[in-house]
Amino acid sequence: MHRAERADALVEALGAVLRSAPADPFAIDVIAVPARGVERWLTQRLSHCLGAERSGDGVCANVVFPPPTRLVADAVAAASGIDAADDPWAPERLLWTLLAVVDDCAGEPWCAVLARHL
Repeated sequence: MHRAERADALVEALGAVLRSAPADPFAIDVIAVPARGVERWLTQRLSHCLGAERSGDGVCANVVFPPPTRLVADAVAAASGIDAADDPWAPERLLWTLLAVVDDCAGEPWCAVLARHL
């Protein structure tokens, strides 16, 4: 993992890492980026430093740029064996379960403050 305050400071270092040949030539490189615009900019900058003899005529290929949240979700899914789409702790799935619990427990004393709020 590499971090810096400015993305352009990392492009040359990242290019050096990507220039080294991997053991598996079909292995996909994964680079987490915060936004699609950063992905586009980084792809363009990497294509300049990955060119033949550094002439700026390269291609940035076989690289995926997931957002950090998807990268973490995929890592958790791989470690737990639960598919990211079926993860019961995913916010979009957890919401409905929690709402059902709140509805069932609205009359309980421990849920009185939340029941008054709702």
